Amino acid sequence: MAEYIEQYIPVVQQVGLQTKKNIILGGSANLDLSGTSGFVKGFSSQIISGQGATATLTTGQSGAICLFDRAAGIIYTLPAPVPGNQFTFLVTVSVTSNNHKIITDTGTTLLIGQIANAVAAGTNTTFIGNGTTHISLTQNGTTTGGLIGSWINLICTTTSQWIVDGVTLGSGTVATPFATT
Repeated sequence: MAEYIEQYIPVVQQVGLQTKKNIILGGSANLDLSGTSGFVKGFSSQIISGQGATATLTTGQSGAICLFDRAAGIIYTLPAPVPGNQFTFLVTVSVTSNNHKIITDTGTTLLIGQIANAVAAGTNTTFIGNGTTHISLTQNGTTTGGLIGSWINLICTTTSQWIVDGVTLGSGTVATPFATT
């Protein structure tokens, strides 16, 4: 049986929401899940398909899974950094021309962290985003990754920095996917 949250607004405002019942939000109700722990049933990540050569992400899409699902490459531009925002990028179609690329909103928003670039032989090399000049990740389908199965997570930690973690799958002599342009 579903309960309507409007019945509990005074209680929620004073002690928080603790229920095992289904809650239905309607009208102009807002639900803030910050600070929650555990799993929230019924909530899933938004899936963003590249569908075209470029896509500009918004802060409202934070938490989304962004697909590199176009063989001719996709460029995703990150939104202006807001601490706590995060995006996951999955390569579901290997890039065969152009690049799969993630770029920050400006040249002063930087990437820091690591990408392990693995090849079929089972070897990998870890590349580091330096946090001082790197503003993009470029996967070319061979040496810098971009083969199906590659994944990258980005979490915004400050108003000028994204933390990067991921594994790109490539071929040949691997090279860094981090770039300054």
